[in-house]
Amino acid sequence: MKLSRRDFGRGMWGAAAVLTVAPQAMAKQGGVTAVDCHAHVFRVGLPLADVRRYAPDYDATPADYVKMLDANGMSHGVLIQPSFLGTDNSYMIGALREHPRRLRGIAMVEPTVARDELVMMNEAGVVGVRLNLIGRPDPAFEQDEWRAMLRHMADLGWQVEVHAEAQRLPRIVAPLLKNGVNVVVDHFGRPDPKLGVTDPGFDYLL
Repeated sequence: MKLSRRDFGRGMWGAAAVLTVAPQAMAKQGGVTAVDCHAHVFRVGLPLADVRRYAPDYDATPADYVKMLDANGMSHGVLIQPSFLGTDNSYMIGALREHPRRLRGIAMVEPTVARDELVMMNEAGVVGVRLNLIGRPDPAFEQDEWRAMLRHMADLGWQVEVHAEAQRLPRIVAPLLKNGVNVVVDHFGRPDPKLGVTDPGFDYLL
């Protein structure tokens, strides 16, 4: 179907009209105007991961984030556990509990995480786990602890969010799909800047 300029313009005006509805009101009614799918919340002074690439020197609080959503006409958002906080998801989970209608979360966990902890996080609004593999080896998905965790995640209907270079995707994504979890590939698949869209790993992703 080919849209004329006039039809496209009408569609854009319709979208603008929808976004004039207060996002808070839409969220209370269960309506969705737009979803921000990747954001971090944190503050200076939180316990940091022993191994980290950086640590921020400013705060990004849940209150700040919700204000940003409101200012941009977004009814909902997804919080991603920042790598520098490691597997201590408590600050993010606090934000989810504070805004249960508007926010969902992606946690970071060790493969030895107990099922009860995953269930607790699920009840708080966590919907998946992030594998931030930049600078880290590929997970040993064949190990019992990984298979058990992925089975629990599949039972919960969670996703695994993969952050890795494109060339590594075939050996990471394939076993995840085989274990029955939903997969989200982060940061557009991280193709090699020199290869761009000709990166074989990016082609695999497509």
